[in-house]
Amino acid sequence: MEGASWIAKKGCQESNKFSTKLFNLAKEYDARANNCVTDPSLNEVDGRQFLKLKDWIYEAIQTEGNEIQARFDTLLENVDYHLSEANKQFGVK
Repeated sequence: MEGASWIAKKGCQESNKFSTKLFNLAKEYDARANNCVTDPSLNEVDGRQFLKLKDWIYEAIQTEGNEIQARFDTLLENVDYHLSEANKQFGVK
């Protein structure tokens, strides 16, 4: 059972790394997208739609990162709960 807890903790660490990468990707995309638009009021090549797309992708990546992190945190909580229940049944202190 301790192995399961270790796996869950490792999964949580990997989740944190992945979500950090996603957040950094979102920041980089935001910076690059802002560099592409020289004038926010420019209508040529539908710059306003591009800005909407930029905002959408930024929010979508942040949402995905949060969901992935929450999923792994829940996994860790579930493993810890079941480990403590198993230890109670077997009288392990």
